[in-house]
Amino acid sequence: MRVYHFGLGLIVAYGYAAAGFAQGGSESKGRNLKSCEEGLPSCDLSQLTGAEITEIGKTFRKRNFEACGAGRANCDPTVLTVTEAATVVAKNRQRNLERCMHGSANCDPTVLNPSESAAVKSGAHQRNLEQCLNGSANCDPTKLSAQEAARMMAGSRARNRERCLSGSPVCDPTTLAPNEAAEVATGVRRRNLENCNLGSPQCDPLQLSSSERQTVAAGARQRNLKNCINGFATCDPSRLTGPEIAIVVNASAQRRLPSGRK
Repeated sequence: MRVYHFGLGLIVAYGYAAAGFAQGGSESKGRNLKSCEEGLPSCDLSQLTGAEITEIGKTFRKRNFEACGAGRANCDPTVLTVTEAATVVAKNRQRNLERCMHGSANCDPTVLNPSESAAVKSGAHQRNLEQCLNGSANCDPTKLSAQEAARMMAGSRARNRERCLSGSPVCDPTTLAPNEAAEVATGVRRRNLENCNLGSPQCDPLQLSSSERQTVAAGARQRNLKNCINGFATCDPSRLTGPEIAIVVNASAQRRLPSGRK
């Protein structure tokens, strides 16, 4: 028995020619038919009827058309009909246009028509503008118009102002306008006062005004008193006043009493 290794082209070429070939047992025929339907090398065309070969050919034509339409490597363009080939070409052009519109490296600009080339160019310009306006490192400022460059600079200044107001280390104070610098300085002082009121190690007491220092000192004394009343290790008894010491001593005595005698 001769075994045929085949692809779609061979299936189509055989047509009905195998109709009179020798037939095997039903179980063997079933396995062979399945192998042929799946395109396996173990397919033996001599066991197929002409009708089976025709149906398999149709199936393989359909699969091949789908593979070609999807741009897969297993496409065999030589067995496509004229209509199928035209459809595949149109799909390939559409996929290429989408790649080009998204700036893909797989874009082939040589197959674009003039209107497609114009759309791709416009899309590339818009992507670059968005990157420049967002402060992206991928921005190419040389491709911007004068008006677009002005928008980019305004956006850059606004982002820098926000960074400075939030206390970011990437703030560039040299690009701030006088009113922006004053606004940032006010924000810095406000954040510092908040840190000092919370007892944060980020507090810079040198930046506090006289009244702010008094407010911060009063808050610190109050926090220390609470720590001492609660018996915390962070209590600093040297900072307590006479009345505060009495309050702390009484609180300590209350903690040492049995719960039923308090």
